[in-house]
Amino acid sequence: MTINMIQILIQTEKELSKVIYEQTGGNKNFGLIRSKGDQALFNNSMAQMKKKYKINDNRPLADFMPTILLKAKDFATEITIYNAKENSMTRKNQISYEHVTNNKTVKNLKRFTKTKQRGIKCKHI
Repeated sequence: MTINMIQILIQTEKELSKVIYEQTGGNKNFGLIRSKGDQALFNNSMAQMKKKYKINDNRPLADFMPTILLKAKDFATEITIYNAKENSMTRKNQISYEHVTNNKTVKNLKRFTKTKQRGIKCKHI
């Protein structure tokens, strides 16, 4: 399942890159926007996460993430895509703010759900 989820996340992130390109006239800021989203979701950069979990720099972090975290990341990205299109966002800072907000919202879902009671420990989120 994790391999399939990684492929889904890759496609979703490609779609976000496309939306950024089409709506802002360039996607050179895609990496920065994605990085800010990751920081909001995980409270760490990808480099910090790799160091924390002792993952080689040349390996994708997604290869080591549980499916539930991949789904959380994908969900936040899908919300960003939807809202960027729906609200005709044309500036990088609009999409970046939207992406950070969505990642924080997904991270905070654990407060409103009973994930802990269901045996899901969200300490990595």
